[in-house]
Amino acid sequence: MKNGKHKKSSNHQSAKQSKKSKNKRTGDVKANEEIVTVDSFLSSLDEIGDQTVVTDPQKKKKKKELVHTLRIFLIVLFLGIFIFSAYMVISTIADGYNSDKINSELNDKFFSDVDRTKLMSYLSPEIIDNPTPEYFGDRSNLHNKDYTEKDTNNPLLTQYKEKLLAFQNVNSDIFGWIQVDGTNISYACVKGSDNEYYLEHTATKEFNVHGAIFADYLCRDGMLDNPNLVLYGHNSSFIGQMFSQVEKFLDKSFFDANRYITIYTVDGIYKYEIFSIYQTNAGYNYTQLSFTSENSFVKWCNEIKANSLYQIDCEDFVPGTRILTLSTCTGVYMTERYSLHARLVSVEK
Repeated sequence: MKNGKHKKSSNHQSAKQSKKSKNKRTGDVKANEEIVTVDSFLSSLDEIGDQTVVTDPQKKKKKKELVHTLRIFLIVLFLGIFIFSAYMVISTIADGYNSDKINSELNDKFFSDVDRTKLMSYLSPEIIDNPTPEYFGDRSNLHNKDYTEKDTNNPLLTQYKEKLLAFQNVNSDIFGWIQVDGTNISYACVKGSDNEYYLEHTATKEFNVHGAIFADYLCRDGMLDNPNLVLYGHNSSFIGQMFSQVEKFLDKSFFDANRYITIYTVDGIYKYEIFSIYQTNAGYNYTQLSFTSENSFVKWCNEIKANSLYQIDCEDFVPGTRILTLSTCTGVYMTERYSLHARLVSVEK
């Protein structure tokens, strides 16, 4: 019995050892497999590392080339912008001097040998910055209009007419000459076939960014045929030319002291009294040229008067009222405008 029990125990231990041996072999196989897997992973990393070592310098080189190219591009771009800006500034200044030269020559020709104090403009050089005298015209017996017309047969008017006709030989678009009291606004007036050409051409048709003083091309040729005669001019404040000094009327003391605008034409001299100044935008109807009825026109006149920064006492508007509008940009935003309105008070023929 003991021998059989011992034999059974021995067989059990032998089976146990066999199982352990088998498990050990299985573990060794698994371990070997894990080692192989790790080795494979490490080999893969080595391969990637080898590739990285090869490609990194290439990428670095390409990146360097890209940065260098971008740097050159930006330098060229900014240099181009600077050169263009400098050119525009120099060109504007040069055009300003040229514009001033042309207009000064025209001004000297127009007023040479003429005593302006004997006419209605009161714009002789000696008193150009002084307040203008009040106008006391005979305004009685006016039928459906609020301005006077008088035939003076003044020989000086003949001189002005001859000068304007001489200017028209240079440019047939010239129709008159404008002066605004208390300012340096003293220019030939033109009217073209559109509202674009004279934005960049002088009254003598030379290309110039400061342009000319021009009437809306839809205005009628006869001064009295326009309920609202609209004149445009750049606000060339950089050089103090064209309609830049319209801004002066934004000051109340200046507005109160300087009252009149004079336009000389081959038909006579037209004197306007200023009554409104304000800032507006290009889309507003301050440049309206025609009206559906007499009432709509009178209503429009009252509206532009109410728009003024400063209110003055003046006669009521009537269907025969004749308005002069000077329009210029503010120089801040492209759509902003200064509008200066005046009403006709007399015509001297």
